[in-house]
Amino acid sequence: MVRSTVLLGANGVFIWYYINSAIQLLPLAVFLLVCYGLIEVVRRSRSAPSLWLGLAVAITAFIYLKKFSFLDASLLLPFPYLIIGLSYVLFRVLHLMVDAKQGELARPVSLLHFFNYTCNFLTFVAGPIQRYQDYMRSKDQALVLDEGRVFRAFARVILGFVKVGVVSAIFKYLFDSLSERVLDTAANPAWPLFCALYVAAAVCYTVYLYANFAGYMDIVIGVGELMGMQLPENFNRSFLARSFLDLWSRWHMSLSDWFKTYVFN
Repeated sequence: MVRSTVLLGANGVFIWYYINSAIQLLPLAVFLLVCYGLIEVVRRSRSAPSLWLGLAVAITAFIYLKKFSFLDASLLLPFPYLIIGLSYVLFRVLHLMVDAKQGELARPVSLLHFFNYTCNFLTFVAGPIQRYQDYMRSKDQALVLDEGRVFRAFARVILGFVKVGVVSAIFKYLFDSLSERVLDTAANPAWPLFCALYVAAAVCYTVYLYANFAGYMDIVIGVGELMGMQLPENFNRSFLARSFLDLWSRWHMSLSDWFKTYVFN
């Protein structure tokens, strides 16, 4: 209970950092409460109609709150509000609905655990996507911070900061420099040079994207380890992939597993 309360406070502070006034939290709060109610309805009925209704309401509300371009601006809420992290909240909500329909939620989900799970400050912005059952198992495990665990966690965090602050910064600078030459219509370079610049810019952007995203994952997984949370891995040596399908299974693995489990299966 103590860890859950500390996590609740950390989640609240993290979310508060992104807003300027309390009203900006209202859409997220309503979305969470509506989804929480729908999950409980699905859990109790375990019927296909309740599941489809819950999925439709959650996805429709998500599209509305995310202000997709095909929506009429006059229909949208007339004030700024928090939409950061809403995509990952949706993934977790849909997963809970499907699991509730399949009978994997034997007991009602408490509001405290629901909020901590859907709005975990470590995974709120960019994942990884953790299953609710894995979150509960991790929460219930005793936190033992021995020397080896602390060393591994801090080493992971430091590695993440190096990827984000050094590697990604270098390749972002190289990409910006190369892309300026590629997009400069006045330069008109020779075709072989243009192709070489284009390929080099694409490679630099790919490395920048990987280092930035994978480094962030290293940081949150390492911090989670120090807090007793076993977050799923999101990358597995992606650039060693031998095919596109292999790359898909190594890059953003928690999202790939989510789609495999809750969409394709």
